[in-house]
Amino acid sequence: MSNEPLGRRVVIAVDGSLHCHRAFNWYVKYIHRKNDFVFFAHVMQPKSSHTDVIVTVDYPESITQVTKDFSLNYTDPAATTLKYAKLAEAAGVTDFKTEILANSSVGEAVLRLATECQANIIIVGSRSAGTFRRTLLGDVSRYLVTHSNIPVLMVPNASRSTSFNITD
Repeated sequence: MSNEPLGRRVVIAVDGSLHCHRAFNWYVKYIHRKNDFVFFAHVMQPKSSHTDVIVTVDYPESITQVTKDFSLNYTDPAATTLKYAKLAEAAGVTDFKTEILANSSVGEAVLRLATECQANIIIVGSRSAGTFRRTLLGDVSRYLVTHSNIPVLMVPNASRSTSFNITD
């Protein structure tokens, strides 16, 4: 950390998507201050909410498939956290920390981190998913806006953004 007094505490929700990358770029271009402290929040979320499985021993191939499915149950956060550490350094963001959280609700995990670190703002990339997808999967940005008591900045996807131009 630098010797300057700590400024704003910014939580940026990140995963491997272009939407999160765009949100980080928007932060750097438009609102980053030299004394901000950034928390990159990467949430390890189960790839499937269905974890109760019955395996019939009479069919060994089902055991193999279940073993494979469960061994891939969580995403590997190493590549994502390394990516954002490098992006932060390249952009001149010197005070940051990557947080790896595990929760079935991304929004809940990000909000908990924001509360614990007394964040001043949460930044999230919006996928702008259609109504059907939002109904099935939920919407992290909507959850954050609905449940947060601090400001949430949603950066829209490139196709919906016409007022500013950011290189993804």
